[in-house]
Amino acid sequence: RGLVEYIDEFQNDSILPSEIKNHIVNIDYKGTLNGSINLLPAGNINSNDYWKKLSSIDWKELFYSEKSNGVSLLLHLKELIKNDYNPDFILIDSRTGITDISGIAMTLLSDSVVTLAANNDENIIGTSKVIRSLLNKENNLMGVQPNLYFVLSRIPYYKHSDKKHIEKGIVNRALETINKDGEILKEIFVIHSDRDLEEEEKFKIN
Repeated sequence: RGLVEYIDEFQNDSILPSEIKNHIVNIDYKGTLNGSINLLPAGNINSNDYWKKLSSIDWKELFYSEKSNGVSLLLHLKELIKNDYNPDFILIDSRTGITDISGIAMTLLSDSVVTLAANNDENIIGTSKVIRSLLNKENNLMGVQPNLYFVLSRIPYYKHSDKKHIEKGIVNRALETINKDGEILKEIFVIHSDRDLEEEEKFKIN
């Protein structure tokens, strides 16, 4: 069970749960930090019912019709998470690209939005459009603008100081592209590429 079942039961069966624990998976994390990690998955992707339920969700009816109550549904979900877990942070992995649900997740549920883009025009220009949309007060459902962070990913790491200017040039060109129609960002963050991760996906820290 997960978010798809939560929405499906509300939209098709008028069920609004009083707790969210039966939708949550506890992550087995053997680390040095105290606390726990809990995951609200999209749903059981190994079940045929999951794909049927996902395709049957009427996002337009849920969020854009005259009797839409999707905003209340997601705010209820946020409150359930707070009541059942009271987490220090909620991290939302939104769908890639410009979609209805990613916009809702960013404008309705988030205090901070981190956008990630690869270093190409399609990614940078598309992501800058998302940021401009988030800055538009008409698109802000809660009346509070989230903190915005733009991250360029998979940038080569140059160990030698005489090549550091290459990364600076990449960042400056991206910043110029983003601010072409008026300044919206002063800073870009970078996630470097890692040769090991290019060969095999691993969990790495520092």
